[in-house]
Order: sequence, then C-alpha cells, then structure tokens
Amino acid sequence: MTRYFEQITEIRMTEYRRRCGDKLTAGQLAFLCGADPRTIRAMVDMELITPADAEGRLFDVALVPRVERALRLRYDLGVGWVSMPLVMRLLDRIEELEGRGNTSEPND
Repeated sequence: MTRYFEQITEIRMTEYRRRCGDKLTAGQLAFLCGADPRTIRAMVDMELITPADAEGRLFDVALVPRVERALRLRYDLGVGWVSMPLVMRLLDRIEELEGRGNTSEPND
C-alpha cells in the first residue's frame, strides 16, 4: 500500500514540475500535501523541512513525500509534533541503512 502512495506522489510531483517548475511556495506545498500553510511553517520551525531559498519563501518540490510522511505520522499514527523531529530522523536513518544494504552483493 505504501508503494502505491509513493507512485501517486511521484506522478503528482512530475506533473507539477512539468507545469510549474521545481520550486513551491508554502501555500503550494501545503495544497499539494493537503495541509495548512501554517503547518508547513511549523515544520520549518521544527527543522523537519528546509526552504530552498535564503528568504524561506520557496521549497523544493521533492519535499512533498517528506511532508506527506510527517502528516501521516501525525494524523494517522498520532505522533505528536514535539516528538516528530526525532521520529523523522530515525526514519531517515533507517532508509539510509536500508539503502546501503540494497546496494551490496548477497553473500553466498
């Protein structure tokens, strides 16, 4: 089921890039993810996401899956905003370690 959501997200991101480019405002990012722009700003304050520009007005479209993940953790699993940075760092680390494991050859 997760793979399905990843595929849908990738299709949406590709279509958005084709139409509008690689950068989004907080409002556009919020719209794509089904969130409130204030939630996006809160995620920036918690350092869950980082703006693409120095003024903090634009975001890379590649952040869509990360924002959606945080929203799923919050609203589907009940992870609190206070613990969200830790949970996201742990999930990032797991993905990093799994990525390393997938690139190595099996020992036979």
